[in-house]
Amino acid sequence: EKKFDHEDSISASRSVLWSSTAVGQSRMVLLRSIPTTSQMHLPAAARQLLADDEANSHRKQSCQGISDARIAYIISANPFVRECHNPKHPLQNGRNLPGASVLPIHIRMIAALHIRLLALLVCMPNDYTKSEIPGYRQFGKRIPGGLPIEVLQVQNNSLGSYGMFLHAFASTRGRFDYYIMAEEDYVPSNPYVTDELVRIYKLAFQEGEHGMLAGVLQGRPVERLSRFPLHAEGSHIMSAASLDHLYDHTYTKVGWKGSMADRMLFLRNKSATPCSYFNFIQVGFGLLLADAGIASRDWVSQYRMPYWDHDKMYDWTAAATNFSFAALELTHQAFETNEPKLAAQGALFVPVQWFFEKEVSVCCQPIDVCGQARRCKVSVLDLAGLEQSPPSCCTADSLPSHRDLKVRRLMSAPRAKRDALSRCAPKPADVIRRSISIHEARRIAWDEANFAR
Repeated sequence: EKKFDHEDSISASRSVLWSSTAVGQSRMVLLRSIPTTSQMHLPAAARQLLADDEANSHRKQSCQGISDARIAYIISANPFVRECHNPKHPLQNGRNLPGASVLPIHIRMIAALHIRLLALLVCMPNDYTKSEIPGYRQFGKRIPGGLPIEVLQVQNNSLGSYGMFLHAFASTRGRFDYYIMAEEDYVPSNPYVTDELVRIYKLAFQEGEHGMLAGVLQGRPVERLSRFPLHAEGSHIMSAASLDHLYDHTYTKVGWKGSMADRMLFLRNKSATPCSYFNFIQVGFGLLLADAGIASRDWVSQYRMPYWDHDKMYDWTAAATNFSFAALELTHQAFETNEPKLAAQGALFVPVQWFFEKEVSVCCQPIDVCGQARRCKVSVLDLAGLEQSPPSCCTADSLPSHRDLKVRRLMSAPRAKRDALSRCAPKPADVIRRSISIHEARRIAWDEANFAR
């Protein structure tokens, strides 16, 4: 062991501190072998190195189950002509985006942000009675510079995205700890999206508790005047344990003999929910979870979840926290860079149209596509600049009531406190540094759109 005097140079101390022992032990082992009395003689820089290593060691231990979680990222594809949502331009997704470019944009965003995942599963529905978008299935076999893409072929009786999500779990059971679902046209916008979803999931649900964490919850009780029961909107994450419980409850306890899709339809019809296109998909899945005793929460307390209604972009999720969601800390870091960063939008996912549209309507109340609530049109580039207060057009009488905010707060994942999970959250400066710029994201999207044309 070497004892350092105050006169020892910092460079000399670093050369010893960063060295390894003859048996290949790390510098941490060498540092810990120095008695406490000797540490008193370490220069300030060396003592800081020791403190940083101990802090990082504690952080690594407390974040086990997050940074090493086996994560499956599921994209629900839609190769069919969009006659329903876009009758004038059925081969497009929106006004100026070729439908064949949507999935390649999603995959390239995963690569550009270097998102950590164990497998990318693309659920591809098949229906020979429907016309497909030419070239849709030509999206490559690998994430650029990364993992191979696993394509799961499913019949089109899977009841949309949630049916495909359940199919992906059933066909890969035992391989992963968590399953994240994203629609093809809702792309990741934060480089830490997978780790953050696991962290927030752990905040929302206690150890051993079964749950589903969504971008935003809709229906009763979070929307008092809604005609629909509780259901998810946007992307979501579930643990493998929760999905195992769902299957065991449905097929063992209930004794259901049909498919999960049939079970969702049965529960929706039994609930006498008002009929519309979306509730067969979303309400059915919400009822399926409730039937199995699986709790639903959302992450609007942490991040916004923008929405595309096939015509315009909206964000009513910021109003769910009275414009004080946790990710607003990212906006302050954004102004220290030369160009706006994608992650500074304060979202984990954004609609793919985010890269083609100029404005987003920010709702003053947390109502689906604003409803009758006041709305403010904000430039996509300026959205990160919103301070922790409502947009200027939101008057005091147009903001959500305390009662509504309280219910929203109870149904959302709690804010991280000064505990182990809070240490696992990425620092805003690190998020901004790893994020690509909005301009780079737009270039990727436009490149794929032009190629599809």
